[in-house]
Amino acid sequence: MNRVQCSWVTAGLLSTCVLTAGWLYTAPYRTLDSIEEAAKANDREALEELVDFPSVRESLKEELKASLAQEMVKLQDNPFAALGMALGSAIIDPIVDSVASPTGILALTEKQPPENKSRPPAWMSIVSPVPNIKMAYASTSKFLARVLDETTGKDSLVLVLRRDGLTWRLTSIRIPGFIEQKNAEGGCQIVGNTRSLIYHKPGGQYYFQMRLSPDAICFKNEEDALSHGYRLSQR
Repeated sequence: MNRVQCSWVTAGLLSTCVLTAGWLYTAPYRTLDSIEEAAKANDREALEELVDFPSVRESLKEELKASLAQEMVKLQDNPFAALGMALGSAIIDPIVDSVASPTGILALTEKQPPENKSRPPAWMSIVSPVPNIKMAYASTSKFLARVLDETTGKDSLVLVLRRDGLTWRLTSIRIPGFIEQKNAEGGCQIVGNTRSLIYHKPGGQYYFQMRLSPDAICFKNEEDALSHGYRLSQR
């Protein structure tokens, strides 16, 4: 093999590597496009392959129950608050199970009016960012599609995709903007236990239970809790 042939082989290998890397890098972007296309095409089987529905349902239930707990803390002096929490949780589960499913998504899609303008595919955001939507890798196996609130610029909705081998699936949906709004309305971002002097943050194992406890005390932030002599829960 002469020098010219070697150059052509090298160039071919480099081109293949670049194309492969590009295909792998855009995989989660293309997954989001595929989910949208499957929903519009009423393709149930494709949705089941692209979306981890059990995981998505659990994430939504957790978010909604967090919001419910924040509402119930306003009624912590009401003897029926615990009952309301139990009933609310019982209602949330079947609703989420129904909506966060292939059948639920297809039903919602069918009720949507046709779009007047065609939206560019998700992968185009790599070279031409879409306003109020941020897509980026959180790690080599985790990808986030964030929808920003037009007023605050903060996350209002986050779609989480995770890699399984060479494929990507939607595994959870977060609604931090909704939760933050409820926290602000309730004035209880951090909750402390007046007996143990331990405070809990959203996402902690005992955060929601503590919100409904008669021993609960609310703080605006961690600094506020620390200044009152409280320490962070390790769970």
